[in-house]
Amino acid sequence: MKIRETGTRQQHNLRRARIGCVILKKNVTFTMGIRFSRWLVGCGVAIAFGVLSPSVTWANPQLNALLEQGNEQLTNRNFAQAVQHYRQALTLEANNARIHGALGYALSQLGNYSEAVTAYRRATELEDDNAEFFNALGFNLAQSGDNRSAINAYQRATQLQPNNLAYSLGLATVQFRAGDYDQALVAYRKVLAKDSNNTMALQNSLTSLLQLGRNQEAAVLFPDLLRQRPNDAELRIKAAVTWFGLNDRDQAIAFLEEARRLSTRDSAMQIRVGKIYETQNLLPQAIAAYEQASFVDPQSREAFALYGSAAMKTEDYINAIIAYRALTELSPTDPAAFYNFAVALQGRRRSREALEALEMARDLYQQRGDRRGVNITESLMAAIEEG
Repeated sequence: MKIRETGTRQQHNLRRARIGCVILKKNVTFTMGIRFSRWLVGCGVAIAFGVLSPSVTWANPQLNALLEQGNEQLTNRNFAQAVQHYRQALTLEANNARIHGALGYALSQLGNYSEAVTAYRRATELEDDNAEFFNALGFNLAQSGDNRSAINAYQRATQLQPNNLAYSLGLATVQFRAGDYDQALVAYRKVLAKDSNNTMALQNSLTSLLQLGRNQEAAVLFPDLLRQRPNDAELRIKAAVTWFGLNDRDQAIAFLEEARRLSTRDSAMQIRVGKIYETQNLLPQAIAAYEQASFVDPQSREAFALYGSAAMKTEDYINAIIAYRALTELSPTDPAAFYNFAVALQGRRRSREALEALEMARDLYQQRGDRRGVNITESLMAAIEEG
């Protein structure tokens, strides 16, 4: 009777774990770090509970006890204790794939990916038709930084279960991380064929296409992504780069301005947009973005330096003076800031102020032992005095 009660309880837990696994597969989320531990938790518990059959107990009472204790610790997320129990169990039953799989799962949850790889690799040797094990092996290999081996493991998982969305997504994401953009696209398209609104598949397909210079194909993916992420400034920047590649400057500018609007209080984002404008020789737009960046973060040396530089390129000396004056206040020991400030002042024929700034620049160059800087500064001073 006791065995039957234990089996019934484990059967309930196993059913619950498997249900959780299915649910988590649908909601799997990835970042560039391939975070799919939420999915792994659900499936790992199912594997771990499968160590001890719901209806059959092992002949060895000591093994039964160790596995029950390991499963209980796993359920309670006491992974270090679970590892101890499973390792002891393996001394009694060394060739059981399920015990190796449970050990691998517990090790993975502790962040010990290299040892988890060893456990899952042994599990796959003992059960070479178990897609769950190959999937878990792929995850831990990827977390260990061995993307090539991870790809092989995921490919085996997808061969065993070609219709499993999570496995295809895992394969695609590791291929993407490894820079295999062509192969990642193939895998992501399989995901999108089953789940056309999968945001991660859409985003990484998009990035893969952009990396491959296939802008026309990338453009097709944007409508769905833009609709799904109406407040994503980063996505608008990618869209802008795509449309610049398609020589549609007006649409690209519209995307960049939308990105700016979505991040008006983000100095770093304003700088990014400004740099894109500058590479496209759209200097008035770049100046506006850099000016906004300096307004949001008045301590940003980078923002003021870029602001001043872009203004000088268009001979917008008033904005250049504003930018470089602020930069000299933020960097009072930077001779280049004073030199550029002087050039901007001279652009407005403010010679006396320009000479004062150049004297400061020369002194700072001398303090640094920068003879070339001193010579350039003195040459400009002489030209102003002669003119």
